[in-house]
Amino acid sequence: MFPSSYLGGDGIYSGTTDDNLNQNRLRVYSPNANQYHNLFYAFRNAIECSNTFQIIGRDNYIINKTIPVVGGGPGGPPPIPSTYGWYGYNIQTSKYDTISIVNDTITNLNTGIAIWENGDPTTTMYPISHFAGYGWIYGNLIQASPYGYSSGMSQSVSTGIAIQCATTKHNAYTDMNKMTVNMNYLHDVYNGIYLNNMWQQSNVEYNNISVRPNTASPHWLQFGINSTLSENSLVYENNITSTPAPGAGSDSLRAFYTASCQSNLNQIGCNSETGLGRGYEFFMNNMGVSWFNNNMNKNLKGFVLNAASIGPQYPSGTYPMGDQWQGTWGSGDTQTYVYHGANAINSKFYLTGSSSITNPTLNSGAPGFASSDYLLGTSIFYVPGTTIECHPLVHRMDSVYDQIAQQQILFESNLIPNNWIGQYALWNSILSDTTLVDSSAALAVFASLAQSSRYAYITTMENLLINGNYDSVTTMLGYNIDSMANTSWDSVTQVRLADSTGADNIVQNYQNFFGLFMKYATASLSSSDSLAILALAQLCPERNGTVVFQARSLYSQIYNDLSMFNDDSCLDVDSGYVAARHSDNGNNNKINATTGNQNYSIHPNPNDGNFVLLQYIPDNEPVKIRIYDEIGRSIYNQDLQFSNSKGQLNLVNYVPGIYLLEITDGKNRIFRFKFVINK
Repeated sequence: MFPSSYLGGDGIYSGTTDDNLNQNRLRVYSPNANQYHNLFYAFRNAIECSNTFQIIGRDNYIINKTIPVVGGGPGGPPPIPSTYGWYGYNIQTSKYDTISIVNDTITNLNTGIAIWENGDPTTTMYPISHFAGYGWIYGNLIQASPYGYSSGMSQSVSTGIAIQCATTKHNAYTDMNKMTVNMNYLHDVYNGIYLNNMWQQSNVEYNNISVRPNTASPHWLQFGINSTLSENSLVYENNITSTPAPGAGSDSLRAFYTASCQSNLNQIGCNSETGLGRGYEFFMNNMGVSWFNNNMNKNLKGFVLNAASIGPQYPSGTYPMGDQWQGTWGSGDTQTYVYHGANAINSKFYLTGSSSITNPTLNSGAPGFASSDYLLGTSIFYVPGTTIECHPLVHRMDSVYDQIAQQQILFESNLIPNNWIGQYALWNSILSDTTLVDSSAALAVFASLAQSSRYAYITTMENLLINGNYDSVTTMLGYNIDSMANTSWDSVTQVRLADSTGADNIVQNYQNFFGLFMKYATASLSSSDSLAILALAQLCPERNGTVVFQARSLYSQIYNDLSMFNDDSCLDVDSGYVAARHSDNGNNNKINATTGNQNYSIHPNPNDGNFVLLQYIPDNEPVKIRIYDEIGRSIYNQDLQFSNSKGQLNLVNYVPGIYLLEITDGKNRIFRFKFVINK
């Protein structure tokens, strides 16, 4: 029997039962600013909130212990997972006034702070109307083992801070909509700070992150700061190091990773990193991003364009960009690297004079595309002037938006999806900043033409969705998408819409996602729906649209899985599932299990006792299923035959709680993972 002290629950749980916003508040902090009056120890979630309107945590001490391996003898219970600590903060809310987490110490957990702005349909859930107020994650220490301790403690945290949203509000920004992640210290983490689909302003500033390389094989994707699908973000004066220095496989370890953040409101400036595999990587279209005064020090690859473009880096047309490649770079290292169809000509560098030793001279890329690499006089230019001081830039307006509207961005491959995704992001930028149409005749024409395109069709549906108008969304999902395709051309401004039927797969992915999100919001997801969300999340976003990132936000919440997707391999192999794409990184709260080449997942989780096991590699041999309750008793022991890689289990008569499921296959391989029955 497992001692009851090993079984973690929630330290504090707050969930709404009505829509009284003045009462749905949780404040957990020490009085009179005395530190550590609240101590959380041995739990699943220290603090869990569902649709709570105001959340304030301050000066708390959150530490989880490692559980010894118990059981595993013949006929007895199996060894349980080594750690029951999932989250320090697990926040699921669709409508909030304030989220403030300040000066907490969070130790020995899989994930320090996780915030999903998708709401929780298992409690009273408001329409996803995005009444998002102010979020402040400040001055927290998130670490593995406390200093001075090592025995019995884990050596790394899977993810320090993760903030995600599955839907996007398509209108103008307000001053209230801001999420700030500021002056946190993340020590011994596999992944540092992750922002996904942050439609409101998000600032990630002055954080110090030490990343521990995952030495297991294969070498999963890791990052220090990952900003994906952000419309208005500032990543400023952060420092990222690797402890210890990475060895073989460190190319999968990225300091700063930016994906599909197309907006001239996005800025990445005055950051530094040392010794990671890749310094600053951009994936997909990030046109308009300002990348300035950043330091790279001895990477395998310093600056990387991965199927990406960021636009010319000449702040205000006056100052050199000020980025520096420092330290000693070996013959096998590259200071700039361009691949997967990117072309450096879309992302020109403007640097100080050629005598500077901090400029990039080791430039390369994918074999056979040398003309796409960074080349002096083609995509690298030396200009006079003094580098601008290290402070956020005035948002710049230049011609990059016109080029997107005119389909003039040069891609080596995947022209149809790249042009469609770029113009869809431009349409979103116009909805967020209505003054853009006054900046050029081309943008005014584009905005007029796009009103009768599928760009407008999708944003209209999403605004209806987040306001709870599900009947209207259902009606629009039945429209014929081919009849709405629009490739209009204006001969005066040379604007040409990229909304051709060749992008039907992207439009269909949005339709599928909106239909699934409605089911999520109304707590009516079936097992097959959960699998459909997983399928969307596993697609290649460069070919299937940025809705894939939105699906990943919903996937991670439903499956309780914050491990990362490696989109390098989706470009190298195919747009379907590739086993090495989904990074493990020690995330023990993940609810699938892998042994050898086989993989199983349970869907949905949590569930009401009726769920499906999905087998990733078809196998006609029956498997043995054993299930254990919270105190280690064997309560289920049956054989299961999979049909079309699915196996149905019905435990609706079992009481709510946490269970451990064990699968033994015909090759005597054992798979174990947790699931929750929640009625």
